[in-house]
Amino acid sequence: MIKEYREKELLSLNDLANRVGCSGTYIFRTEKGSKRVPVHMRVRILKKGLNWMANEIEYYLVETIKKYEQSR
Repeated sequence: MIKEYREKELLSLNDLANRVGCSGTYIFRTEKGSKRVPVHMRVRILKKGLNWMANEIEYYLVETIKKYEQSR
């Protein structure tokens, strides 16, 4: 999901990484699902990296939790 929004904003991996304060490799692993990303870092990527508003982040987190709970 992060890759989709990053590409909509025309950001490279390094552009997003610079906004967030991490490496491009970290963003790449996050997008591919090979890295377990803590919730605080997901929020940071969405807020600082992709300029999401608080209500958008809240909606994303609620939907993510719902999907997780349904899969269990």
